[in-house]
Amino acid sequence: MASFHHGLAWQIQSPNTTNTCYLIGSMHAKTEVAYTYFDSFKGLIDKSHTLALEANIHEGDPAWIQEQLLLPDGQHLRDLMKSKKYEKARRMVKKAFQLDLDDLGNHWPMMLTQSVQAQVSEETMPQALDEAMLMYAQQHGKTLVGIESYQDQIGMIRKIPIKDQLEMLKMATESVSRYRKQVKKLERGYQTQDIAYLYQTAKTQLGGTRKWLLNDRNHNMADRIAALSLQNDTTFVVGAAHLAGKQGVLRLLKQKGLKLIPLDLTKKID
Repeated sequence: MASFHHGLAWQIQSPNTTNTCYLIGSMHAKTEVAYTYFDSFKGLIDKSHTLALEANIHEGDPAWIQEQLLLPDGQHLRDLMKSKKYEKARRMVKKAFQLDLDDLGNHWPMMLTQSVQAQVSEETMPQALDEAMLMYAQQHGKTLVGIESYQDQIGMIRKIPIKDQLEMLKMATESVSRYRKQVKKLERGYQTQDIAYLYQTAKTQLGGTRKWLLNDRNHNMADRIAALSLQNDTTFVVGAAHLAGKQGVLRLLKQKGLKLIPLDLTKKID
């Protein structure tokens, strides 16, 4: 029986269909590390009729999405923090990441945290791995779908209490050097396919937000993957931290009666 502690790529077998489906753990980054197994992932996409990413970027209205990512009622981050704490955070973010909270502070704090994360990573690739897989699938005539919708994702962000989102932003900006070390450890975990480590780290870093960002999303994605797997040969792509854990996508799919077989990414996938 496969252990759900190691492995970024899995074959999904269902007793209810002969479709061949795969599940990939991705790293949402524009780094060389994120592309470590890109060639193998392309091999899995080649075998499939459909590519299902966490969200299909072509399904959402960009103007609507940008509007939804703004704080309601014209609020700004400075309205949600004590003045001294805001100014301290602004100085640190500007010095370390060349980002000005005065310009970006009208967004939900979680979006600012993602901007900081992108600055910490050594981004040398033209697009994030997920987008590269999407472009490859498009070029090869694959059908594209989203496991989640943008409405799902934005609704989830809006459910998370502001205080928890601010705590995430604080963790990302309070000690830049410590945060950079954490990112490096995550990259090593991804390269070694240690999905148990990626899950545990994400669980710790997310703190009070893990119910929404990890557990609830895992259940929703597992439901959707199980349903879509009945339609076509499909390659599914989720963030690698969603795979492992008691409420991880792998275990949830197994509980639905699906069989998960780990794939060896060190060998060429034809």
